[in-house]
Amino acid sequence: MPAKVRKPKDKPSVEKSVGILSTWVIAALRNRQFFTLEDINKAVRQKLSEFNERSFNKKYKPGSRLTAFKKEEQFALKHYPLNPTK
Repeated sequence: MPAKVRKPKDKPSVEKSVGILSTWVIAALRNRQFFTLEDINKAVRQKLSEFNERSFNKKYKPGSRLTAFKKEEQFALKHYPLNPTK
């Protein structure tokens, strides 16, 4: 299920995932040189995509983060309204 609003019990696991992801991306790109913001953003998006498509540990859960998102969380997202209300 998506994280609950105002429930601090969800916070540590989310922060751990963010730390793992940032370490994974920074480690992969640490020896590369980028000359434009567009280039680095493209490289980060590529690494993020690779991270999300990596398989989970078989003991933990089958599939990947991407398949888990599509199966368990995507339904909860809503489209932005065409005309925002005030």
